[in-house]
Parts: sequence; C-alpha cells; structure tokens
Amino acid sequence: LGLGDAKLLAAIGAWVSWQGLPTVILFAALAGLGMALIVHRGKPLSGASSIRFGAPLALAGWLVWLYGPLTA
Repeated sequence: LGLGDAKLLAAIGAWVSWQGLPTVILFAALAGLGMALIVHRGKPLSGASSIRFGAPLALAGWLVWLYGPLTA
C-alpha cells in the first residue's frame, strides 16, 4: 500500500464510517485479486508483481456506500 491508498481509505472511512471499513477492505482485496488474475492471465505471478490498488479500493468503497456493510 502506498500513501495514496491510505488516504483514499481514510476518505472512504469518512463516507461509510469505521463499521464499513472491514467490508471495504474485503471487497477491495477480492476485486484486486480478480484484477490480478485477469491482467496476469498467461504470465506467472510473483511477489515482485505489482498492481494498483486504488481502483479496487474505490469500487469497494462505492459498493459499501451504496449497499451498506456486511453484518453478522
């Protein structure tokens, strides 16, 4: 995570409150994993491979803002 991702997560937390942040991180991680699998579709993934996390984080923040956080 870069400093921009942390600032974006803080801004998303202002919109969805702290209760929605675990759901945002879960959705962003799943979206980032899906994006990595699509982008690196024939190439091997390694620890040195990097993807940008801002787009999945923004998508997850929007989904949680729209539909609300997951509840137990």
